[in-house]
Amino acid sequence: MSEHHLSRRRLLQGAGGLVAGATVGASMRVGPGAAHDAPHVASRTSTMAQGSSGSGTLLDAVVATCQRLAADGWRDLLLHVTNNVLDIAADDLRSMLAQPLTAIDRSVPGFEDFSLEGVRAIEPGSPARSLLYHALASPNVFMDRDGRVLSSFPTPAELEAVENYVYGAVPPRIDELRDRAGGYPLAIVVFALEYRSARDTSHRRHADICFSRTGLARLGTTDAVYDAQRREFLPVLPDAPFEFPVQPARYAAFISVQRPAATGSFGLMRGTEEDDERLFWVPLHKLFDGPECIEGFDLSLDLSTGHINEKLRRFHDRLNDAGFYTGWEKPETDQFPFVITGDTLAAFSGDPSHGSGWVMPQPHPLLEPAEYEGEPLSFFYSSELAANESTLYYSGLQIIEGMSFSPLGPGRTQALPENIPGPDPSEAAYLTGIGPDYGRAAPSYVNVRRRVTDAGTEENLNDLPDVLGPIQDGGYWARHYVDYSADGWVSARCPELDGEITTRVPAYSLIAPPSFYPYTNQRELTEWAESEVPAELRDGIWAIPPRPLSDRRLAANISLPAGFSVDDDTVSAIVSHPMDSVPAQTQEPATHVRRHLTLPDGIAGLFDPGWDVSQDRTADNEFFLASYGLGTPFVEDIKLCSSLSTYWPGVSPDSSREFHPGKPLPDGTVQGWPTIAPMTDEELGIVETATGGYLPWDGVRGPEVTTIDGETLVDYPEVLHIDYLETVDRFAAALTGAVDHEEYAARVLAMAQVYWALGIRFADYRAQYQLSDALDRFQAAKGEWAVLSFRTVTDPDEELALAEQDTAVRLDGERRYRFHLFRWGAEEPHPEDVRRILVRMEEQVIAYVDLATVLVGRDGDRWERHVPPRA
Repeated sequence: MSEHHLSRRRLLQGAGGLVAGATVGASMRVGPGAAHDAPHVASRTSTMAQGSSGSGTLLDAVVATCQRLAADGWRDLLLHVTNNVLDIAADDLRSMLAQPLTAIDRSVPGFEDFSLEGVRAIEPGSPARSLLYHALASPNVFMDRDGRVLSSFPTPAELEAVENYVYGAVPPRIDELRDRAGGYPLAIVVFALEYRSARDTSHRRHADICFSRTGLARLGTTDAVYDAQRREFLPVLPDAPFEFPVQPARYAAFISVQRPAATGSFGLMRGTEEDDERLFWVPLHKLFDGPECIEGFDLSLDLSTGHINEKLRRFHDRLNDAGFYTGWEKPETDQFPFVITGDTLAAFSGDPSHGSGWVMPQPHPLLEPAEYEGEPLSFFYSSELAANESTLYYSGLQIIEGMSFSPLGPGRTQALPENIPGPDPSEAAYLTGIGPDYGRAAPSYVNVRRRVTDAGTEENLNDLPDVLGPIQDGGYWARHYVDYSADGWVSARCPELDGEITTRVPAYSLIAPPSFYPYTNQRELTEWAESEVPAELRDGIWAIPPRPLSDRRLAANISLPAGFSVDDDTVSAIVSHPMDSVPAQTQEPATHVRRHLTLPDGIAGLFDPGWDVSQDRTADNEFFLASYGLGTPFVEDIKLCSSLSTYWPGVSPDSSREFHPGKPLPDGTVQGWPTIAPMTDEELGIVETATGGYLPWDGVRGPEVTTIDGETLVDYPEVLHIDYLETVDRFAAALTGAVDHEEYAARVLAMAQVYWALGIRFADYRAQYQLSDALDRFQAAKGEWAVLSFRTVTDPDEELALAEQDTAVRLDGERRYRFHLFRWGAEEPHPEDVRRILVRMEEQVIAYVDLATVLVGRDGDRWERHVPPRA
């Protein structure tokens, strides 16, 4: 497998001019860059932003940054914040940055969460206490002293220049770093890192850098687009709804110390008592090229990265080892596209305006037909393999060792024991949960709906009236498809420190599918569900709990050549710099600019089989993270996860109501998953958007009401016949990408309140049944109702006015929603389209919700008022 090395010194030769003259007031579309041209050439990597000659000092780069920004409102803003003391246009900028600031006005928008311990523009070794770094790095700082949006913003390279000066203004000695380690071991460790607002940091006290040894970049169909004002690479493009810009993740190397969490000396995000006995790597000092990083050393830092997608190889190896003929074996299965490596997947960005350490995925279609040596690639799907009905899930080939649940009823709950409500967690011990449970030694789901005939033509089985028939029979060649998801590593070497610090620890790098809800995340949803949802609604609210990867303790992929150890299970933890004492609590910014997260609290952390990453296990049942357990192509997972009731909260759309409620399984049973996080009618393509036209998130328009022979029915897409291979080029996150955490949480709460108003309450089931049975029956009861329509309320609304008149209640919440639900009955094939199915409506309900009150109208009866439980 090839690695990609990036010479930062080479990259920055001439970069000073670009940094000084860049136009950054608008978004910039950027590609992976020239570094891709020489993926096999190893060279030194510097993380230092230098001057135009490539040999300037750290201060030179800071001076160039300040000079460029000063005239665009930044000089006046910082003078305003510091009572006319901090002048970034001063002739002696070194002294200006080092002097104490006797007055910092933290009421200025964006500065509310600047550390209360910060008293200088640059505090050596502490970005969080450096006012200049905070001002440039925080997305909440975007207005000038008069409240107008600033006309320019720093590039990532300029932010890196200031960051490096923070660490290099007073270079530490090696023995000083050893003293700070307090006798614990030192290593050169690579971290993914982000500067975040206080609410998103691990300690929640003030804005700070967050660090993790796992980082997340996301696939895209077009080049990355950097929004300098937001200080982020955009996850969606509102003006190009069918494009997904790639999203890179940033990495840097630090001299770090390994400490137990019990020392309490560093911020650990959502740590538990079990973590007290674990060891965590904590960054002490950032490494970069040159003589200003560590006193007495002229450093040359080399960063390298490598990634692998081996899902097709794992698929064939797994089946071949089990005795099934697939048509391919080694050495062919060690070649492309069975194995995809190197710059085809990702490489360090070569754009000088980015600075260093950005792992940038290559733009690709989200999936492509696989070819081997210029010919279409297919595999033999044998009748022996198809004979076991457990090898199918819906209409996809399922090759996991076994499902991690056995449906007890139509709405089987798959909650981890620690997420299951009840005073005695032990009573949930018999639940199989989601994991770690089964290793995913090969892709969990494989598309088998493109049959290749003896003549070499391809037949789309989705067009057949009985799509499951030939799939259950097997005995044909099926076309392979590939995507470019991957996992890998970022490692660092600094030859000058080899004699001082001998241990090197790489970071785990994920290249994952796009997120359809980039501005919400699993950690926030978990904390919201734990603390803000009323207790009466909290229990059983999720079919799948939104636990983030940062809560999990699993090793990185031990099959990678990076040398990850299965015993190193804190790779996905999020930490801060060491803290000598608990810092003072700052205020919340008046305007919080939410960004897509690239650290593990923004990664789905339960694995069945997974969205961002999956898992495997050793022969001794030791679990570790690995991407090769995800579906091939990954859209096989997307359809299943989305149709199963927000299976991955905060990333996967809840399209359970897009498809008919009684979803058939090959064994003849059905699964009726309830809606949990409702999507609007616009997001499902049922109605036109405000600007005209239909924009369903997955290219499949949702259900509509129709009349056949005088009977009113609901016309649904038939889930077995919908294949995302056909619609992937129409995937769109423009609408879902506008849904932030507050809106997403409000939708979930509103849906829970409607179920409560309909009399479906977990407490009633818990009083009669054991926990497992109660959860299953609760989900099944919700699943008896299908959500036909969901929208936000806009004035005027005549139906709402009637409901308010009937109940003498006025809904006046900030968020108001309208639901149209029906109790569903028999399903029957559409008489003219095998890809559609008709569903009878037994009972209909309209509900209006403002998160404090629910107004319910049933089949023409008078409206009822319900007041749901409050936190």
